[in-house]
Amino acid sequence: MLYAKSKDGESIKEHTHKLLDNLQLLKNKYGNYIVNDKDFEIDKFWKMLEVICLYHDIGKVYTPFQNMIRKKLGLQLIPTEFNYNMAKHEQLSPLFVPVEKYEFDKKEKKLIYQSIYYHHERDGLELDRELVDKIIEKDIMPRLVEIKEETGIDTGDLNSIYLSYVSEIKRINEESELYIEYCLLKGLLHRLDHASSANLKIEDETNENVKDFIKNFMDTNNYKENDIQKFAKENSEKNLLVIGSTGIGKTEAALLWSNGYKTFFTLPIRISI
Repeated sequence: MLYAKSKDGESIKEHTHKLLDNLQLLKNKYGNYIVNDKDFEIDKFWKMLEVICLYHDIGKVYTPFQNMIRKKLGLQLIPTEFNYNMAKHEQLSPLFVPVEKYEFDKKEKKLIYQSIYYHHERDGLELDRELVDKIIEKDIMPRLVEIKEETGIDTGDLNSIYLSYVSEIKRINEESELYIEYCLLKGLLHRLDHASSANLKIEDETNENVKDFIKNFMDTNNYKENDIQKFAKENSEKNLLVIGSTGIGKTEAALLWSNGYKTFFTLPIRISI
């Protein structure tokens, strides 16, 4: 078995499937509400996130990583000339992505490679092509059939070309045109990965709508919607900045505006809570 985690001896295949299941749940639940920028190709965005989830941990097949898990599980170690500190799994995972199969363009490749490569933020480690090529030749290729069978994941032509997309000099930052999409892809990978590692669904679904509770509360107390509440409800698909005095009904307006969608409600002082 090729392990992803020492906890419960979880395999790479099991962990990856959890991410893909959670990805489908997230997409079905929020879909276009997450990707609502007119410049995004929505179908392509979700395909990129699927590929990122599928390949984010496949670098764990690296023998030194497997030995780290096997040691914790009390299993026999696998002979290897490499050691764990030479390369981290997230730095090797991108080499398995068959980008040619999906026909991603240069920008999309960069988004995929960097979302995977940097999904664990570690300092002071740079990979060079000579090392990666050596790992491919001596550690990955001899076990490639086993890797495909154990993980159920298809791989492309393994090579170190992805490193040209992930150097610190070329890393996507806030000045890049790809920054928002990168933040979404990498951030959602973190959410999916953490929820899946904790054996939790990424979202708890409910048929209840907070707007119905507000309406019932107001009807029960014979309250009528005021202008701000009507305005918020009628403009629930827009971003609003509403300023009003204490007691004007901003809380009810905000919850009517939320229209049953996931909402983060913050208050500035403890006494308000």
